[in-house]
Order: sequence, then structure tokens, then C-alpha cells
Amino acid sequence: MILIDQETGVHIALFSGQEMLALRACDLANEGSRLALLRWCQQFPQARIIFLSNLADEQYHVETLPHVRGAAGRQFLLRKLAAWPFAQGLHTVFRLNSVQTLRKEDRFLFAAIFYPPLSAWLPELQRQSLRIEGVYTQALTLACWLPALPKGVVHRLCIQCRQQQVRMSYSQQERLFFSRLISLPREGFSDLDLRFERIAQEANQTRLTLTQQRWIQESDVLQIVWVGEVPVDVREVKKYLPSHYSWVYIPAFELSRHLASNPAPEALDAMDWAAMHSILQRDALPNLAPEEALRPRHIARLKRQLHWAGAAMTGLMFLAGWVGVQATQHDLLQAEQLNHRLQGLKSAQPVSEPSPAQLPRLRAFTQAVQTLETRVDLPGDALLLLHNAVADISHWQLTVLEWEANWSTDSPDDGKDDQQALLTTWITREFNHQAQAEWQQLYNSLRSLPEIEKVEVVRPSDAYASSRQGDTRQMPSAEKTVLKLYLKRIQKMAQS
Repeated sequence: MILIDQETGVHIALFSGQEMLALRACDLANEGSRLALLRWCQQFPQARIIFLSNLADEQYHVETLPHVRGAAGRQFLLRKLAAWPFAQGLHTVFRLNSVQTLRKEDRFLFAAIFYPPLSAWLPELQRQSLRIEGVYTQALTLACWLPALPKGVVHRLCIQCRQQQVRMSYSQQERLFFSRLISLPREGFSDLDLRFERIAQEANQTRLTLTQQRWIQESDVLQIVWVGEVPVDVREVKKYLPSHYSWVYIPAFELSRHLASNPAPEALDAMDWAAMHSILQRDALPNLAPEEALRPRHIARLKRQLHWAGAAMTGLMFLAGWVGVQATQHDLLQAEQLNHRLQGLKSAQPVSEPSPAQLPRLRAFTQAVQTLETRVDLPGDALLLLHNAVADISHWQLTVLEWEANWSTDSPDDGKDDQQALLTTWITREFNHQAQAEWQQLYNSLRSLPEIEKVEVVRPSDAYASSRQGDTRQMPSAEKTVLKLYLKRIQKMAQS
């Protein structure tokens, strides 16, 4: 990890996990120092190079933009970054939160580092096939190692006090909104009162700016976290600030002891030590490295994702195959059990054949069913049969049409057949000579039909006393006659 600090200079630290192995100082502005540092980095080909900056030229800008999703939102942010005045350096943008006004809008934090030696050295490291992990700022790591906000407090102003510089960083709900590095002159600030008065003025000016921009209200509590050199008499600091501030003190030695078992090296500040550990522990920090420098890392991550996806798909295929085999075995077991039950039922209850005495009844029942199936269209056939016979008849009317069937229960070898007949009821209201002549004509026409074997005149009392199917409603009081039309036997008709 390479630390670029405005006050302490440039240091390179070699870590193995969370433990620091070596620490060296260098100067990126000197070409000879850069070559020596490059040769030293090449001794560790598997190492990841991380840059951590704490410079005065770090730029932070919050901008509220319309909510745009997907690839269109990415292109929109890229155009905004290209139009940013500090886009010539290392820069990035990340989302802070959403704001609901007349429409949904998003707040974005634009961050940039303008440090020409670093921008010029990154392509050289890339040509040497060194792995660049990223470029981070100390201000963006504050939310990782600062204590959690108390309940009901969302505004925080972190003051990092050093010998010749003070960094003020404002965060809201543990998200950095801006950061400023204030340099203190070496001369004229030896008196602590003057130094604390200058810091108090900057803090009051910061709160006034936040109030004017409506980021905080007058009644909101602003927590001040004082990190670094804490004065012996804290009251000397409090007297320069309003009373409604909430104070938290984090001394440097306490911060180092809280982060790691080993204290910070003498060449490093406690805040630098805390930022280094937060970068090593977390990988989701905003990265200012250009996309070209991070491309090998993205390719390696994609390879790992593909390998894991392939392993997951292979596992799913094995699981699906195992489930299919288990289901097949279960079905085969059920089929075998069912077959075993059927075999048991067959052996326990053998099929019994009908006796000879039951054969005539079974034959009669079978023929009856067959006859019913063949004569389901009898009404239509009977009407067609009688249509020609009643064409010229005007005094007689057909009121009832019934069907009778007598089933033979003897064996088919005795020569007897089934007999079917139609019962037709005719009525006339005036029985005169003309009606009598038409009746004789009707009788002869029915006898001459080829489908009718015999025509028999049945008295009404005899006809309605017999069991039959049909309409049994009371007939009107009039002269009526019933004719019974015997159809030709089915067997004879089939032979003819």
C-alpha cells in the first residue's frame, strides 16, 4: 500500500493480510526514487498495489440529478463526469441517497484527485504487469472506522487535527458529503488559543454553509468528532464553539489500539493507520482508479464468477440427475407393489364362468341391447314408413305411435326370432261413408308396404290394457281404432 500524504510525504507499506511487514519512504516526483520503488515492487509479483491519498487537491462535490435507471443512467453520469472541471485527474462518482421533491432525484458525490505524478505513474506500473488494486482517499474511509452515530443524530463533522493541517469532513448517515483540508501556517500559530480559534471559525463557517444549503436545520444536533491531537484542557476548545454541538474525542493512541493489536509505526499517523486497515478489511469503498487500470482485476473476477457458476451448474445437474433416479426408483417400486397386489387378487379370486342355465338369459339380454341400439331411430323410420300410406287420407288422424318388442329367450338354433310391432292409433270425428272408404284404402296401403309382415286390427280396450311403451294419456272422446303393424323379423330381413 502506497500512502501519499500532504504532511508526512510518500510511504510504501508491505502487508501480509492485516500485518505490516515493511515500511519505506519514497518520492514519486523523483524519477530515480520511482525506479527504485518499481524494482522493489517487482520482487513481489503477487502483491496488490493500493494507493491511499490525503492531499489538499482532493475535490468533493455533491450534485442532485434526476433519477435515471440502467445503462442510460450510467451514460448520464459519464457525461456529467466529463463536464466536471476536475475530470483531468483521477475521479469517480457514487450515489449517496435519494431525495423526493416534485420528482424522485438522486444525490451523487463526485470525488477527484489531481496529482500528476500518480496519474503518470499508473500506466508505467500497468506496463510492468503489476496488479493495481485501486486508488482511495482517507476521507472516504472515515465511515469505516469512526464510531457509530448515537440514536437520533444523523449529522457529523469530523475534525482531523495535525501539527500543520486540519481536515474537516462532513458526513450524513455515515456517508461523506464533502471534505476540506486546511493548512496552518508554521509561523504565528504556536499559540494554542490562536490555533483553536482558527479551527472553531472553520467549524462555524461549515455549519453556516450547511444551514444555508438546507442540509441541516437550526435545531439539528451536529456531532463533532475530534481525532488526533486532543488538547490537555478540552475546555479551551469548547469555549470557541457553540454549546449545542455534541463532542466525541478519539485520541490517536486509542484509535491505534482499537484497530489493531500493534500500534501505528512512528512514520505513520493514527488516521493513516486506521484508513489502511479499513481498506484491507473492506472491498466496497469508492475507487478512484481509472477503468483501464482495473480491467485485469475485473477479468480475474469474471473468471472466478464463471468458475463458480460452472461449479454451481454442475452441482445442480448432479442434483437433478439424482432426483430423477430417485423418482424413477420410486415409480418402479410402486409399479412392482401394484403388480404384486394384482397377482395376489388373481390367485385369491379366480374368474368364474357362467353356467349353462344362465346362457339363455344372457343371450336375450344381449339381443335386447343390440336391438335397442339398432332401433334408436325408430320414430323417424316409422314416420317415413307411414308417410306414403297417409298421403291421401284426410278423415283419419294418427294420434299415438307405439313400439312393442318380444324377445326370444330360446337358443338361436330353435328357429325362433325376435318380433317387433308398431301400435298405431287412428281417430276420426265423423264416421261416414267417405271415412269408411278411406279406412279401407289405409288398411290396404299398410298391408302392401314391404317392411310390414301383417296388419291386425286391435280393439282399443285390448290395446291399452297390454304392457307397452309410449304415450298413455287419455284420448279425446271420439271414434278410434288401433292397428298393430307387425314388422318383418330381423333375421328374415337380413336373409332377404
